[in-house]
Formats: sequence, C-alpha cells, structure tokens
Amino acid sequence: MRKLRGSVAASLAVYLGGVGVSVGQSPNVLSPSQSNDATAANQSTGLDSSWVWYVTPRAWFTTLSDKRFQPGASDVEQTQSFPIYMGGATIGVKPPGWDTTVDFTALYGGSSGASFTQADLLAGDAFQGTIRASRLDVESLAHIPFGSKVATIDVGMRYIHSSSNITGSDLFGLPFQFREKSNYFIPEIGLSAASPPLWADSDYKQYIFGAMSVGIGYKQTTDNDTCCSGLNTVFYTRSGGVVALDGFVGYQIQLGKAWNAIRASVRYRFQYISQGRFDLSQPTFISGPEISFTIPFH
Repeated sequence: MRKLRGSVAASLAVYLGGVGVSVGQSPNVLSPSQSNDATAANQSTGLDSSWVWYVTPRAWFTTLSDKRFQPGASDVEQTQSFPIYMGGATIGVKPPGWDTTVDFTALYGGSSGASFTQADLLAGDAFQGTIRASRLDVESLAHIPFGSKVATIDVGMRYIHSSSNITGSDLFGLPFQFREKSNYFIPEIGLSAASPPLWADSDYKQYIFGAMSVGIGYKQTTDNDTCCSGLNTVFYTRSGGVVALDGFVGYQIQLGKAWNAIRASVRYRFQYISQGRFDLSQPTFISGPEISFTIPFH
C-alpha cells in the first residue's frame, strides 16, 4: 500500500479570500477578507445612523500546483497542476455608528477528472488516474479601520472542509482508490490598503487595492485507501498545525455616482498553505483571477 501524504483534499484546503473595505469618505480600504463589499457599506457618512448591508456574488478561477513527500519513505508524488473553480457569495453589515464592518462568506467548488500521477521509487511502481475533489470554505471577519482610515486590520476565523477521491491503476494494471477528507480551523489576521480614486473627477470612481494575511491553525485528516495487490484497505486519522498566507492585488470600479451603486472588482489572488505539523518544506500554492460585484442596500 502506498499512501500519498496530504493528498489533493488537503491541497484544496487552502484558505483566505475576498477583497476590500472603505471607511467614511476616504479612499477604498480593502481587506484580505471579503470586503470590497464593505466599500459600499462605508462609502457615505450620511449612513452612520442606518444599518448598511451588502451582497457580493463571487467567482474564482484558480490553478493548484503541489508536490508532496510521504514522510519516512521514498514515495514522491510528482508535481500536479490542475484547475479549481469556486463560486459563492459574501453577506456583510455595518451597524449604525460603527466604523467596523462584519461579513460572512461561503465558497464551494472543486475539480473533476484532472490527471493524477504518482511515482513509488522504493517499490518501483507508479500510479496513474483521475482526481475528483471538492472544497467548502466558510469565513467570518471583522474589518477594523485605523489611522487615517485608508487601511484596515482584518481579524476572523475560517473553516474549510475538503475531500478528494483519486482512482486509477498502477504500473501493473492493478486498481487503486485514495480517499481523503480534511477539516481546517484557522484564526487569521491581515492588513490591507487601497489607492485614492485614480481619477477624482470621474463619475465612475476607480481604485487599486492590495492585501496580505496570515493564519496559524489546526487540521484533522481522515484517509481511506484501497490499493493494488489484494486490494488492501488502510484507514487512519492524522492531525497537526498549519501555516497559511494569502495575498492579492486588484482593481475596482464604482458603476455610478450614488452611494448604493454597484461595485465591480477583479483581482489576482495567490495562496500558500503548509502541510500538517507546520511542515513548510512542501507547500501547496494556488493562484488565479477572481471577479465579483458588490450590491449595497439599507
């Protein structure tokens, strides 16, 4: 039985996302969480006495690149690179008299039918097949402005559930199935900022924004593998700490003059997550463009 460490489910369980928040009438302040949404929530000081809400549909088109080693053995899984498509939405609120905006985001997606290859150097075997994987990413964050209110500190919690099912055959034509489910619990903190309007006299205000965030948390993974000669099955659970980083740069445009005009955003997002037990030697890296539209109301 050959077991790949931190299989694709763990790889898909990277965390962090979202964009931007603005405060008062200052330039948009954008956060490493879901808040270019909050841009609208804080755009006008005339709304200080009202509850301001926003909804942001999101689509993220990513590519995952990963290489993993099984500890204590010579198994090496070759670098894999395949697309992951995520979709979901953010709901946020700015209570009356608050500068802080709070939001909740859920994203779901995955990959179906991507190619899988793993080499077992010790046994002289190799595995080829396909990957089917899914990921649920749920997050809640508070965006706290500071200084001149052109930046925010973003603090919150993320939960991720990911699963993968890899099927195929080895070099000798024997079937295998590697199944894994992972749960991640990651407190996170970040810092974000944005430019003043690029053209102050334009009816369609435009901004450049960027952010970086870090999280240190915990994961628990369950593996259920069936492989090769005799179709032996192995079931076990492992756990450990993880370190995660998230950064992005983006562009936002306000589609109208009114405070409740729709905001359209595009950003390029990149993420890093270590293996379990704070193993930094073989991280997972995910990157790709995301588009979103923020609709404010009160």
